[in-house]
Amino acid sequence: MRIALRVLGVGLLVVTGCSESREEPAQEARGGAGGTENGEAGGGDEGGAGAAGEGGAGAAGAAGATQLCDGAPLDCDDCPTLAQLREGCADASSTDCGGTMVGPLRSGPTAFTYCYDGAGELIGRIVVDTDVGSRSVEGSDCVAEGTSEPLCDGGPRSIIGAESEAIAISQFNFFSGGYLFERRLDQLSIEQLELAEAIRVVPPTGDCWSDATGMSITVTAGDEQQLYEANEFTGTCGGEQTLVDFEAVSALLATAHCLSSKGYDSSSAEKAPSIEPDSGCWHGLFNSHGDAPSWWFIADIPSAGDYQVTIADCGDRTLQLDLFEEDATTELASTTGENECPVLAYTFAAPGRYPLRLEMLSGSYAGDFYLGLDSVPPP
Repeated sequence: MRIALRVLGVGLLVVTGCSESREEPAQEARGGAGGTENGEAGGGDEGGAGAAGEGGAGAAGAAGATQLCDGAPLDCDDCPTLAQLREGCADASSTDCGGTMVGPLRSGPTAFTYCYDGAGELIGRIVVDTDVGSRSVEGSDCVAEGTSEPLCDGGPRSIIGAESEAIAISQFNFFSGGYLFERRLDQLSIEQLELAEAIRVVPPTGDCWSDATGMSITVTAGDEQQLYEANEFTGTCGGEQTLVDFEAVSALLATAHCLSSKGYDSSSAEKAPSIEPDSGCWHGLFNSHGDAPSWWFIADIPSAGDYQVTIADCGDRTLQLDLFEEDATTELASTTGENECPVLAYTFAAPGRYPLRLEMLSGSYAGDFYLGLDSVPPP
């Protein structure tokens, strides 16, 4: 079942921006009128508390702003939380705009505006399309025409919307290599769909370091594609990408059991890892420059029928695919790609665990490429 998304119905603060100095007061705080001798409260005054009278306390005035809100974006190393926005812009005005919090934040050299829900959780970054005069929030269905229409009126925070059709994730780590995961939403299990819908846009932390695990996520709806990034440090490294929750993407990928190109030993049939058809995985393959290795896998075929092994992004590599009986010596099928990536199709008469060998015969390309195993639907 799909995850139920909360509909928000509280007010909105529009934070227009804050001066860079947290030391400069926005206005002089003035005390309220003093209390009377018989204990009546003193009158409040904007900016400060009323002075205490003999027998009675002065009424509190409005809190003095600690900082100007003059349209300049808040400048800090880490993306501010909603609480920091409120603290830095005490004179932010209230308006009805779909129960979200909106405020400009600075990430690296570029200032953006973000939508927050009524609980202070980030929905996503606001994007203005000047050509058509509309505003939208990346990672949600929040869209508004012009500058006056309410934005994010109960819109979902998931990157998966009502019109979404497919998701593709490319995962990479310098040390363990990478792999691809691609599925139409109607091919996902119930668990996988719920995990995909749980992926949300998150603000950057500002941290960044090399060689950490990173992911590129593409959500397709018709001819439109939304692009997102995720990484262990949740940092933009000075870029302008929209970040999503790394742990949420990892939870979805964990259900697929894709092989990362440097994360397994496939040097022989005895050590070969198992792969299953229709998992959504393009398992990673890697060769160094000048190498011509072989890779072994065990194709775990669940039922009789037509299946095919496909290689992607093989570059100029000349590759040969060989399929064997379970003894790993009796050949069932073989194909060699000539100036293109090979595809091996085979009709299995019975389920079983069938050894599969990929050999690189020639080529100058080095790095990652990919192998997929899928069933072939009947015509």
